[in-house]
Amino acid sequence: MANAVPKQMVIKNGETHIVYAKDTTKNMQEIYGVLERALGDAFNCFEYRKNQKVATGRYTNSRKESYYFIVANITFMGGKEGQHSLDLKRIQYNKMWRDFYNEFSSKGKVLWLGLYSYNDINIFGIFEPETYLHKHAGKSMISKGGHKANYSCHIFLNDLFQGHQNGYYSKKDKNGNIVGAISKDKMKNYFDKVSESGNPIITTIEAINQDYIDWNEWIRADRAITYMRSVQNITGFGQWKQNLWNGWYIEALYSDYLHNHSAKYVDYIATTKNENVKKEYSASGLDLAFPTEPYHFIGDLKAVCEGDGNTLLNDERKVKAALEKYKKIWFVIYIHNKKQGSTNNYEMVKWRNHYILDQGEWKPSEKHPEFDEMSAPRTPHSVEYTEMIIIELNEITKEKYFSIGAQWGVNSDGNDRNDKFKVNKKMLKEINDDSFVIYRKKF
Repeated sequence: MANAVPKQMVIKNGETHIVYAKDTTKNMQEIYGVLERALGDAFNCFEYRKNQKVATGRYTNSRKESYYFIVANITFMGGKEGQHSLDLKRIQYNKMWRDFYNEFSSKGKVLWLGLYSYNDINIFGIFEPETYLHKHAGKSMISKGGHKANYSCHIFLNDLFQGHQNGYYSKKDKNGNIVGAISKDKMKNYFDKVSESGNPIITTIEAINQDYIDWNEWIRADRAITYMRSVQNITGFGQWKQNLWNGWYIEALYSDYLHNHSAKYVDYIATTKNENVKKEYSASGLDLAFPTEPYHFIGDLKAVCEGDGNTLLNDERKVKAALEKYKKIWFVIYIHNKKQGSTNNYEMVKWRNHYILDQGEWKPSEKHPEFDEMSAPRTPHSVEYTEMIIIELNEITKEKYFSIGAQWGVNSDGNDRNDKFKVNKKMLKEINDDSFVIYRKKF
């Protein structure tokens, strides 16, 4: 079996492309050169150990705060074809890195850095040492042969792309490690704390999660549907009669929150009062507008029940059009457990149908010739929201994780429904890497 050739990132005329090529690395003096150009005279390199093979140094910002760096090249995991994901990168650390942390953490902030270099791209991966070192507590970090054992801090090509695109990017991975990426051109501003270090879109979403969503609590159909009915009178949200209410309920919460709290960076398209947002985004078929530079793109809300199989995302043609226009799409996904409609002798199915009838929404007509309390038996009884993840569809992730497939059923005119993008449910819950995850939060 041949050695694997990893993925690399190439930027041409502002467009991102993926190529398959061996890693390129810099020697220690070249790494020092990149750091000095990025951080200026306030960065001082020093030798920590004789004959060390990594770069070490200190940066003191304008507030007299010190950062201590130990820096290695970011490279592919290696191995034979199929052994590792081709977009999985790493730095390697050992006992010396722990010694470095122990010596300088009382004097300032210690960060482990990795430098990704390909063509003219230089992006630093940032790894906060604490969670990595926690697993080595009380251990020697020495191999049976008496040598320093090597361990890996993982980072994905998409994480590096986020740092290149946004200037700075950080997330907590599935193992609880804080992993980030930063463009060399933004390093000085970041460590001088004169630029934003967080994403305001995520800040708004975090506020919705905290203030409007009841996590790890069973929410029955009667509670959710009556709430959605009340939101209609406030925001114009009109989807409370949908039988698969578990996804629409999340949309109602967003509609309600964004009506009551002005959010510069996030808008719910269906009920926005912003005419410019309506004009630009309404035809997209997606739910969320991120209209403010430098975060000008689009997203969608999804509620996904835990289980196997695929979850459908959105119409293929509209997704491709949005991707062409905005270069990326965020899918904000709420993972939940679900009790089926058959629970307690279909009590919520019956309640839902009687409630709609009592609201005067169902009247004898060609569409509803007669009332049937057992119509829509797939109406969920109750759901329990447990986790939220944001995944990004872009040029780097689209082939690895996203596929295209047919929708279930037909349209109301009897014609087949358009194909949709889809993603595997199990991957969302038990993903063995974080390469397309922008943000993950378990509650």
